Amino acid sequence: MLCLGLPTCVSPIPWGAQHGRATESRRTAGKHAQLGPTALEQPATTTHGESMHLDELRELLTTSSAADWHTLSGRGNEHTAAYRANLRVTIEWGMDASELAKEMTNALTPWASSFSDSSVDPTLLQVFYCGSLVDRYRCAYVDGHRAILPQPRLMATPPDRENYAPGGEALLWSVARRSVEVVRLIDEMTHESDYDHYLSLAEFYIDERW
Repeated sequence: MLCLGLPTCVSPIPWGAQHGRATESRRTAGKHAQLGPTALEQPATTTHGESMHLDELRELLTTSSAADWHTLSGRGNEHTAAYRANLRVTIEWGMDASELAKEMTNALTPWASSFSDSSVDPTLLQVFYCGSLVDRYRCAYVDGHRAILPQPRLMATPPDRENYAPGGEALLWSVARRSVEVVRLIDEMTHESDYDHYLSLAEFYIDERW
């Protein structure tokens, strides 16, 4: 028995025993290597055991309805919703977006002039999978928070200009089709406004490519 001056004493391990343990450790490591990647290296899976890719997640957002989600309200306009069929998928919106507000103020918002209340309050819609942020959409509360719409961007005249009726300007306020449908989902959850009516008043050009 070799006492090391610690509260307890330990016996030295014979060299042969050390060698045997080292050999066993190498054998165990070899077995693990043959098993493939660890759990942390495996792709994220859905509740059905299949991998979910970003495009699949985006399709889920654009095709689901408010009834498919469990919604919780937070402070002020903040909301969180979890997809009932797969609780790994969550979305959040209504957070403060002060920096975004500066951008929109600088760019002006003539597209909101048709609303009874032309003020625009920007926010973000964030999409999470397994707690990780995987996608983000810019939105704006309009008409005194009576509805929420995707935030548009200025774009040059699109190739299908002949199919776009409003106005005659060279630049258009454009929103992606996917953004339109995702924001429709959260508007249905929290406002139940006449979403398509607000879209028509804003006269957005809807880019079907995205």
